Amino acid sequence: MLARLSALDGVADARVDATGRHFLVAVAPGASVADVERRAIAALNGRAERLAPEQARAQLAARSRGDPWFAAGETIVLCYVEARILAVGAAAAAARAAGLDGAAEARVAEVARIALFALMERVHGEGGRPSSGWFYDAWPEVAGAIGDRCRAFLAPAAGDAVAAALARLHPGC
Repeated sequence: MLARLSALDGVADARVDATGRHFLVAVAPGASVADVERRAIAALNGRAERLAPEQARAQLAARSRGDPWFAAGETIVLCYVEARILAVGAAAAAARAAGLDGAAEARVAEVARIALFALMERVHGEGGRPSSGWFYDAWPEVAGAIGDRCRAFLAPAAGDAVAAALARLHPGC
């Protein structure tokens, strides 16, 4: 999505915040703000609107204090950070459920990180998704793969507990 915005006529720069919900589009000198705004909203499948001035000022103020906003070529960085956070959270929940020690939890986290990096790289390579809801659809398969890989180094009961805990992490799935 961000690559599409960046490629639009009249766009000098396009960035997205870490949530993927807010886009910053800088209009090139001489370009029509209204035309660029219309094309940008269309590029976002009509699912965008300009922020109210006070909301826009608040977003830009946070950016000036260090809130990261990513260009198209940088969004994979955000995917990796998100995957690492998801992996350690999943491993911690699975470890609690299975009664794992710290070393086993670290191994589960690494298995989860590898699986989540692969998922994020695939989705990023496909051009992303229009919303973060795609992750909930993908989670059951990813959780199953993580659980299967963990069974290779955990006792059967612990492997089953890890797999069950991972499956329960996103009840909306």
